[in-house]
Amino acid sequence: MKNHLMKLCLQTFKILFLFNASVAYSATFPDVGTAQLIQKSDLIIRGQVRDIYSKPEVTVTRYSQRVNNKKILHKTTGEKLMTTFIIEVNDVYWGEFDNELIEVKMDGGCYNGKCVLISANYGYRVGESVVAFLKFDNDNNYYRSTMQAYSAFEEKNGKLLRKSDEGEQNRKFTSEKQGKKNVLVQELTIDSLKKETLRLKGEK
Repeated sequence: MKNHLMKLCLQTFKILFLFNASVAYSATFPDVGTAQLIQKSDLIIRGQVRDIYSKPEVTVTRYSQRVNNKKILHKTTGEKLMTTFIIEVNDVYWGEFDNELIEVKMDGGCYNGKCVLISANYGYRVGESVVAFLKFDNDNNYYRSTMQAYSAFEEKNGKLLRKSDEGEQNRKFTSEKQGKKNVLVQELTIDSLKKETLRLKGEK
């Protein structure tokens, strides 16, 4: 009985320790077609991850509230933990970018033994070949993933694997609905991404 209580206390201590050492957040995104994902992004690049680091940074955050049925936008400035990915740019599929390196920032990370974990985050690794759908944050003057893990990919043999902290997943995508019928599900590849980007650019 004593041994059982000691094990139970030890397990409780471990849980409390992990809870105090990290903060976890969760988020979900609706599945959208590749065309929508391209159009939501300011920049789509392919490149190699050269460096990754996390540290507290002062950032501007926007939020909204309704007052008398009116939507009011607010901005707050404060320090939060951010992760920065330094990516060497090899190809630009959408948008304009002329520099050799780009900094992509993500909320959360680990610093000095404390972690802020967000379920929608992605686990790029140094040396990895990646394709990133990016949105420019005008308030903070940096790029971030358009839809976090939903728009962060690793490239392997021309195929794109969705990145997340839970691991790599070879996701599929669907195009826009045509009438009442859905277009066939296809694997997202470099070639299919290029074709869809050219199709959209040709419509402008």
